[in-house]
Amino acid sequence: MAMAVSSSSSTDPVLKDVIKLCKNQKDIDFLTVFDSSNSNLYLSVRHRYNQLVEICANGIGHLKLFTKHFKNIIDAQMVSSESTQAVLKQYREDEPTLLNATGFVTMSDEALRQNSGVDEDNSISALHRKTDFDAFYDIFAFERNMAQIFVLYWNRLNGEVLQPMDVYRKSCAAKLESIQENVCVRYEKLVKQATKLREIKVLTIGQWNELCDARQVLRKAQNIAPDSGKTKKASQKAKQLEARMKKQFESVMESVDKFNSAQDEFWNGAMKDACLQLESMEYA
Repeated sequence: MAMAVSSSSSTDPVLKDVIKLCKNQKDIDFLTVFDSSNSNLYLSVRHRYNQLVEICANGIGHLKLFTKHFKNIIDAQMVSSESTQAVLKQYREDEPTLLNATGFVTMSDEALRQNSGVDEDNSISALHRKTDFDAFYDIFAFERNMAQIFVLYWNRLNGEVLQPMDVYRKSCAAKLESIQENVCVRYEKLVKQATKLREIKVLTIGQWNELCDARQVLRKAQNIAPDSGKTKKASQKAKQLEARMKKQFESVMESVDKFNSAQDEFWNGAMKDACLQLESMEYA
């Protein structure tokens, strides 16, 4: 994390007399020397988080297209069923014989007629003529009932399937946005903390280099005139800078500890929680 926010090595200040700070001064970088190292955990968690965000976003996008297509189908079927009902209603109003079936002989009336002893030869032609009208009425009633059933079916499909699906899609989109917002806010805080820590380290490097220059001046003065006023003045300045550097190093170490704790909390806490929530959305 600290490596990502630090500038290039060509613009970083260089420590003087590194051997006085640590024994192994090879390739030392004070801007990152106290920070916790970036383990493979950070890279794997970041990769998994980005992968899950992409999967969830694609899934929500596909679900949006599906619900849109599904809604178009339901709307078209509703229009078709309602127009069929309107046509049947208009035709029924225009055809008076369909309003009342009185006078028509149903199929069950044929048995009653046979049992009543009515002359079969005189009544059969009228019976067949009237049952033709009755069959047309039955077909018309069937079409009207089917149109009503289709209207109820598509209404129920819209209320019990499409609307809950659309609500679920919107809730998933809101949850995904909330997770990303939370991660983004915490990541920005971590970057600001890392930037502030780098500024403290840069200031510390400047003060340490100033102390090194003061010690060099003191050594030269002691070699030339150990008891002179210039030597005493240089010694006093070096002691002041040493006291200031001690406090500055303590401040750096405290800031580094806070940054390392915040970094671990972000990657091991916030990012892992976000991945778990995204995984629950993926497998929901």
